[in-house]
Amino acid sequence: APASAGLTIAEEVHEMAAPVFESVVCGIDGTREGFEAARQAARITGPGGRLVLVAVTHFLDAIAGHWGPEVNTWDVTEEPERDLEALNEALRARAGESLDWARRQVGDAVSVETRVLDGRAPEQLRDEAVREAAPLIAIGAHGGRRLVGAALGGVAAAQMWQMLVTDSRYAEAPAEEAQA
Repeated sequence: APASAGLTIAEEVHEMAAPVFESVVCGIDGTREGFEAARQAARITGPGGRLVLVAVTHFLDAIAGHWGPEVNTWDVTEEPERDLEALNEALRARAGESLDWARRQVGDAVSVETRVLDGRAPEQLRDEAVREAAPLIAIGAHGGRRLVGAALGGVAAAQMWQMLVTDSRYAEAPAEEAQA
């Protein structure tokens, strides 16, 4: 029988072989896949490391009522005037609730920070990873807009493409740093 806390031998080997990162950024979108990404990201964040959970909202999602696995539709004939600011606030509140849920799923094993950002998810997650000097962005696998998106999900596919095109480690230093 395995010696550690009821793990199978395969699970023990996986635990020993899991890479460890000092900092990980994880995209949370209110889906089961996003919450699972947070749990897995916490597993590979090293002792003393930081896990940054990020929910990215976009005004088009606010208009459509989209967050997580469901779409909240509204009847334009019954509610003809919907204030975009109010819709954005409602979406941000749902995103915050998802971050709270993800934080509870992760537990206390690592230091966790949460952020709600506005914009397009691929760019915001990439920019947050650069700000945090995080070598890894964890994203739940779902979606299906493109062939690669069918396996990875739309945001993950976009991230993968952008990482092929650009890597912040190889970016040129800003002019002031280059002169110093």
